[in-house]
Amino acid sequence: METPQPGRRRFSTAPQAPASKPASEATTLRTIYAPVLAYVVLFQRTADKGGVTADKLRQEVRGLLDRAGQQAMIAGYRPEKVNYVRFSVVAFVDEVVLNSDWVYRAAWMERPLQFEEFETTVAGDQFFDRLEGTAEVDPEVAEIDFVILSLGFKGRYVGNDSELTSVRRRLFRKFPPEAVLSVPQLTPEAYETKVEGIEEVEDRWKVWQWVVAGGLAVLVLIVWGLLQWGLGGSVGEYREGLSRIAR
Repeated sequence: METPQPGRRRFSTAPQAPASKPASEATTLRTIYAPVLAYVVLFQRTADKGGVTADKLRQEVRGLLDRAGQQAMIAGYRPEKVNYVRFSVVAFVDEVVLNSDWVYRAAWMERPLQFEEFETTVAGDQFFDRLEGTAEVDPEVAEIDFVILSLGFKGRYVGNDSELTSVRRRLFRKFPPEAVLSVPQLTPEAYETKVEGIEEVEDRWKVWQWVVAGGLAVLVLIVWGLLQWGLGGSVGEYREGLSRIAR
């Protein structure tokens, strides 16, 4: 099943040159979309969300998605890939709200973000339809979907942890080689040999299993994002997002 197209465009979709390999880590999808994912996680993990209204959350998420979309287009990513990632993040946002005790939860779910953006109410199914279809999943997009699943997104597989683990594993195998080789050593005991090639992806997957099972996905996103992905100037965006949620 194809991802529905958004009812209205929120960032420029002028014709772009064919996508090419980004020149630096600053223009990879994982770097471009790290701020919006971090913002959603901060909202998810903040106990007192009373100061965040439904309108404010929509504005903040859309603003970060628009900015990421613009950066991705400038970096040469095709509109359909930008749209794909936007759909994944929107599905994640709606599920975070659905599973929260936020005072504005009911109002939000009356018109979820996925309906406003993509005119659907079954993003939790469509997220996996895309992954389980015949089309090849782009390696960089696989990274984004993997992180979203590691941060707790379950969609139609709520209560089916074995299937979620299987999906994460399939996504991990699609990671770009440079991403696999940069996965941080989270525990000295996880593996003994230094990574020298892609053939050691199985050992890296074992580390990721430990990370997810241990509930450290949030730490991985922020620490790996800041230290391994070289976000640089985006550190301020994390802090700004935290302050907006906390106040």
